[in-house]
Amino acid sequence: MRYVGNSPVLKGQKIKDLFRKPARMSGQCITVLFSDCDEKSAGFSVKRKTAKNNVERNYLKRLLRESYRKNESFFNDKYCYFFIALKREIAFNDICKDMKEIANRIKK
Repeated sequence: MRYVGNSPVLKGQKIKDLFRKPARMSGQCITVLFSDCDEKSAGFSVKRKTAKNNVERNYLKRLLRESYRKNESFFNDKYCYFFIALKREIAFNDICKDMKEIANRIKK
């Protein structure tokens, strides 16, 4: 199983379960879908409309993963998270700031 920080990456059935009844929070750069889960896990995606080139999508996913790894302590342990990039040109600091703000809103 692949990990990002201490959290396993969402795959297969867990992603389907997450998309059935997700709660949604959005920032300027990212949208986060989350729902109750056994353990904390995360998934990352960039839509083809956001970045048409595969190289750009992979780069944005790497930025999302690294930002989550650095800010993992802000997120609750009982949720599964799915991060979606909204913009094509995003700075790493903007993603980190959005993740912290969304994590604080989820805790409330």
